[in-house]
Amino acid sequence: MNLETLIREVVPPLPQFGIDPAAEETRNSLLITSFQLKVATTAVEANSVGEAARDIRSFIAATRALGMSLRRPLKAAQERIKYIEDDYLKPLEAEQERLERVQGEFTKAERERVALEATARAEAIAALERDRLAAEQLGDPALAKAASEEWLKAVTVPLPEVHKVVGQTTRRVMCYEVTNIAKLAAARPELVKIEPKASAIRSVCVPRFLETSDERDDQTVPGLTLWWDDATSTRKW
Repeated sequence: MNLETLIREVVPPLPQFGIDPAAEETRNSLLITSFQLKVATTAVEANSVGEAARDIRSFIAATRALGMSLRRPLKAAQERIKYIEDDYLKPLEAEQERLERVQGEFTKAERERVALEATARAEAIAALERDRLAAEQLGDPALAKAASEEWLKAVTVPLPEVHKVVGQTTRRVMCYEVTNIAKLAAARPELVKIEPKASAIRSVCVPRFLETSDERDDQTVPGLTLWWDDATSTRKW
């Protein structure tokens, strides 16, 4: 997509701005006059320095005012284009956020599934290990061999994994909720100003639960609840 396919009006290309030779000559004339005034040892010389300084000051003010008058319509056009861009993309950005929330819920369900399957796998392997040891103690070679084969088959089964969607990454991010800002300020004043300091909280606080846990921690920092949550981002095609 380019500008012509986004804006219905024809947007002319901006010219390559430069200084007019006459304007540059005027500026250089002021500089030449000023360069000649090295010191002021008399009232006349002091007046000359003052006049040169005032000429330069006036010229600077006039040039700044002119520059502002030239920039003002460009700034207005820039703001209008930004508004059109934001308004145009607003429903798409909202929909992308919704889709990423849906993906986050799927990832959470997948993580729970993997945890259950991993637990069941570990329990099955432990049970087979007990059967294998019991068969060895019985002294029955055939039974011990069969039990060992079943145990080996179980431990070589790949571990369950969370399904990954191409083009998306999901990671655990720490979330927090200020439950009592007065307690928080009293316990850790570096974490707050008049309102919670999000950057400070995220940089120094960690929930007491594992990153894979969804439990909320309201004990580590008084007045602050910490927990882990999923954050999903999407790449373009």
